[in-house]
Amino acid sequence: FNFFFCGIKFLPANHWTEHYHLSLELFELASKAALVSGNRSSFDTLSEEVLSRASCFEDKLNINYLIMSSLVYTPKIVDALEIGRVICSRLGQDIPTNPSGENLNADIASTQALIKGLSEDDLWDYRPMADPLKLLTMRFHA
Repeated sequence: FNFFFCGIKFLPANHWTEHYHLSLELFELASKAALVSGNRSSFDTLSEEVLSRASCFEDKLNINYLIMSSLVYTPKIVDALEIGRVICSRLGQDIPTNPSGENLNADIASTQALIKGLSEDDLWDYRPMADPLKLLTMRFHA
């Protein structure tokens, strides 16, 4: 945390304008380090700055994931789930809030139809997913 925080302190006053990507990365890494080290007040301050300064939705995804992760381990798990639902929805992946057994069974049947006839070797031969947005969406789903 101190390493990243020192990096932030070395940034010039207009760093969000002049060094946007460096600022974003330093603030995200400092937030993550603060969260891991249990420095909640620094985490809150740093993550709020990223949310207020990030120039687009995609640049807020990593920090939203950290915020969501931090809430999962507190009595605010419902808030974490809501953040995940909103983010996934904005990424085009709606999560039903109250899926019926019928809907779940239909989704399971659809998935089974997609993989029917595939061997384990066929599945291993699939290329790993590389789309960063889809990978991030999967993190939010998880």
